[in-house]
Amino acid sequence: MQKLGLEVVDMQPVLSAVESSDCQPSLAGFSYENVTVTLWETESQKKVCQEVGNIMFTHTGLGGPVIYDLTVRGGSVITEKQTEIELSLISHEYFESQQDAWGSSMVQQVMSSLFPKKMQRFVPSYL
Repeated sequence: MQKLGLEVVDMQPVLSAVESSDCQPSLAGFSYENVTVTLWETESQKKVCQEVGNIMFTHTGLGGPVIYDLTVRGGSVITEKQTEIELSLISHEYFESQQDAWGSSMVQQVMSSLFPKKMQRFVPSYL
């Protein structure tokens, strides 16, 4: 290709799902809308990028449109450095405002209604 005058660049993954050693196969198939997904570079704790959109839990990690966008935006950092993904299924501000208004027992009831039964065991017990 270089003989034809075309620039050759190193390949990197784009539009790919994310595999994780922390995945829970029992959650495979669950999807959520309007999730805030943040990509962090682990060593420096620097935020690489943040997206809001739809995700789906898979048998090996995460997929869905917002994850694919994240792999494009975080491309070289993902392949060259250790990274972490943070998921916010509901905003911290919303949760805190409701916790103050409802008290802890009501928050547990509401959280249980937000998450499918298989996922409820992952909801912290102190809520």
